Amino acid sequence: MNINKYIPTYVIDSIFKMDPKDVLKRQYKVILSDLDNTLDCYLNERPSDEVKNKIKQFQENGIKFIITSNNFKKRVLTYTKDLNVKTIWLLLKPYTFRLKRFLKKHHINKDECLIIGDQLFTDIALANKIKIDSVLVKPLTNQDQKFTTYRRKKEKKLLKLLNDNNKFNQWR
Repeated sequence: MNINKYIPTYVIDSIFKMDPKDVLKRQYKVILSDLDNTLDCYLNERPSDEVKNKIKQFQENGIKFIITSNNFKKRVLTYTKDLNVKTIWLLLKPYTFRLKRFLKKHHINKDECLIIGDQLFTDIALANKIKIDSVLVKPLTNQDQKFTTYRRKKEKKLLKLLNDNNKFNQWR
């Protein structure tokens, strides 16, 4: 296994610890954030005030916030109904074709993007394939959908290997 394709640009405990000013200092203008276990638990149908406030904080600093998900359209649109964000559902991470099409359609320069997610095998692998910087966050909960549970077990071993080999660069 080529572990390099799973190494994030940065790591941080949570998206909620990210300061928009730090994002801008690094020249990022667009955040492509995973939904389930990055922004919220997959069981939550609506965003919390914390989520709404964080997204608003990024937007008020001129950062576009886009929610990306491998989940179904109904899940993503129900969750984002009251948020002022663009969304991509059934993104099929780590495959790049749907994200490339979205970026082209919306005239978004990938060099200005930052992918934030909680999974190496989907979010970070996608970021590395498409050559977009990434931030790995810790999953917000231990509750996962069934199809994610299997990946988490394999991912746990890889996380330990990457950590033991000092492959993580802290977001500061």
